[in-house]
Order: sequence, then C-alpha cells, then structure tokens
Amino acid sequence: MSKELAAFKRFRHNAKIDNKTDYHLSTQYIDDNDIIESALKALEIIKEKDPDVGWLKRASNLYHYNMGMGIKSYGVLTQEEYDLLKEVLL
Repeated sequence: MSKELAAFKRFRHNAKIDNKTDYHLSTQYIDDNDIIESALKALEIIKEKDPDVGWLKRASNLYHYNMGMGIKSYGVLTQEEYDLLKEVLL
C-alpha cells in the first residue's frame, strides 16, 4: 500500500461526521471519500504496473488489453485493476 493511500485510510478512520449533519452532507462526504480512495488506488496501480493508458482507452475488455500488451508482461492487469483504471482514468 502506498504511503498516500495509507495516510488517507488513517484520515478516513479518524474523521468524524457530526451527528447533527444532515443526510445529504453525510452521503456526499462518503461519496467524496470513495472517489479519493479510488484515485489513490489507481495511482498505486499506475506506479506499480506502468499500464499503457492509450491502449487502455482502445481496448474493449481486459482480454484485449492484456493481449495487446504482448511481451510487456509487467503491464498485465487483473479484472479489478482494469475496471478501476477504466473508471478513474476514462
């Protein structure tokens, strides 16, 4: 886990939502946290696996992406990684 993601998880764990906060703001807070966490996880995948974002844009599914990577085996993604990168980057 990257130091950024670890710091975010500590922040999220320690953050308190005031019980008097209305439901809309509480829901927005949770949504914002999910967006930030997804972006940090995507950054971690990018740093670790160095995916080809151009090919990611053109690939219709994980199979086509990984097959297109050919011998660049360190860029091969799992289904979860592929879905997350598609969601965050595109």
